[in-house]
Amino acid sequence: MAGNVWEWTADWYQPYPGSTYQSKDFGQKFKILRGASWGGTGHYALPLFYRSAHRFYIAPEDGFADAGMRCAK
Repeated sequence: MAGNVWEWTADWYQPYPGSTYQSKDFGQKFKILRGASWGGTGHYALPLFYRSAHRFYIAPEDGFADAGMRCAK
């Protein structure tokens, strides 16, 4: 998943099950991007962001040139 595009997911930005972490951003206002992309600059070029477990959230109407999708079954 690293080096191609950030992967859009169908998931809303919500806490993980069993987590006690709270965020004002939770709810149905942000979608999840996973992984990393070819466009990583600055701190986004750190290996931490290349993990498929890394999640980033973004408003559904926004986008990046290096964000895409993956069809999976």
